[in-house]
Amino acid sequence: MILSLRIEKFLIFENQELSFHEGFNVITGESGSGKSLMFGSISFLMGEDTKSHPEALVEAMILKDEKVIKLRRETRLGKSKFYINGKQSQKREAQEILSKVFFHGQNDKLKLLKQEFQREVLDNFANTTELRLKLQELKREKLKLEEQITELRSIATQKPTLEKLLKEEIAQIESCGLTPETYQMAKSRLQELSLIEEENKKLVMALEVFSSLKQGLKKLMSLLQNQSEIEQLYDKIDELERSTSKKIISISEEEIEELNQKVFKAQNLARRYKMGFEQVFEHLKELKEKLSKIELLEDELIKAQEMLKSTESSINQVREELFRKLSEKKGPFCEKLREVLEVLGLKGANVDIDISNEEAPQFLFSTGGDLIPLKKVSGGELSRISLGVFILAGNSGTYLLDEVDAGLSGESAHKVAKFLKELSTKMQVLAITHSPILAGFADRHFKAFKLNHSKAAIEELSDERRLEEIARLMGLKGSEGLGSAKALFELIKRD
Repeated sequence: MILSLRIEKFLIFENQELSFHEGFNVITGESGSGKSLMFGSISFLMGEDTKSHPEALVEAMILKDEKVIKLRRETRLGKSKFYINGKQSQKREAQEILSKVFFHGQNDKLKLLKQEFQREVLDNFANTTELRLKLQELKREKLKLEEQITELRSIATQKPTLEKLLKEEIAQIESCGLTPETYQMAKSRLQELSLIEEENKKLVMALEVFSSLKQGLKKLMSLLQNQSEIEQLYDKIDELERSTSKKIISISEEEIEELNQKVFKAQNLARRYKMGFEQVFEHLKELKEKLSKIELLEDELIKAQEMLKSTESSINQVREELFRKLSEKKGPFCEKLREVLEVLGLKGANVDIDISNEEAPQFLFSTGGDLIPLKKVSGGELSRISLGVFILAGNSGTYLLDEVDAGLSGESAHKVAKFLKELSTKMQVLAITHSPILAGFADRHFKAFKLNHSKAAIEELSDERRLEEIARLMGLKGSEGLGSAKALFELIKRD
């Protein structure tokens, strides 16, 4: 039960505090005065995204399981936060606290015309939602298998050609004789050999210098008598020449040629596929996987066909179970709905549900003649059917009803008002209405009004103000209006 509501900077409400009561609460007011927006603040508290002031705040005191809980949601600089008893919490926790608050608005009677909503209502009553979800999942699986089988059959017609093309492409890539690892090793080895070759060139040049020096020293020794120092220098250079010669590393030209050919093939493949050789090798793996699948195509096709057969069998079993449960529960549902509709003034109403198509159950209605789909039912009757279905969908807590009396007048409005009054003895009812009869039956009466062109407020009415508002709803003014309002209250008391 919603005990109180505090609203700050939310849409057209600047600073609003309301205290609700158990039983039947109504909110009236002229069009555009903010009645429905008050319900919008509760939706905001439930986590719905509503464009409002960047510093909006909505706080409610909720009675749940005999405990009073303070629930607040506020936005600061565009960021939204939830609080439970002053402690920051998550949206799902707020929604759990308000799980017994049920909305019913003017659009719900239009929603009732949609077959998916009718299906949802029946599934909730029959407790077949999980079974329906299972059936939908099986149907999705069946569709996937059918698409897979179609694709496999298409591939089977091209199997010889595809096998030939794949094998040729695989052979071409493998002909380079390298993997990404050996490709990198070949490149590294070529770089290493290139460095050795450069170093060998330097060593050969050094040997040529040593040879020239030795020839020069020999010539000096033939010209000079004192040769000991020159001989020592000659021996030193000769020793350096021998040690330098030993540093030259032998290189295999065949190895270099072989490595160059492999790297060239790999790079040529990379250029052809316009990707790195590592990606080419990944492409090779994909080609082999495709070839393997094509070679095992017949086995895969048989397996998919067997799975499809099993899935179709499961669909039939679940469909039969769903039909059985819906058949068992549609009778009690229709009977309860007839009882509610009779209380709402639709005496002799007959309700049935066509479940021949389990995907699209159809609600049927009549008041004496042939059963017809809801889309052919009058607006006033549809409003009451919608309210009846809504009541059956919930159980206890708080019902928020937005102009459920739309399209009703006279005796019909009177019966709906009595029904809501009786309903409010079991749960809290908050109803927005333009009906003087509904307002007259309420335990508490609130009025929404404009403060200026952009701001509004809601206040609980005193007995005197309530008479004035009932008179306005009746379209009367002055003493005549107050007299008619008093007469209406007297009739309600005697009812």
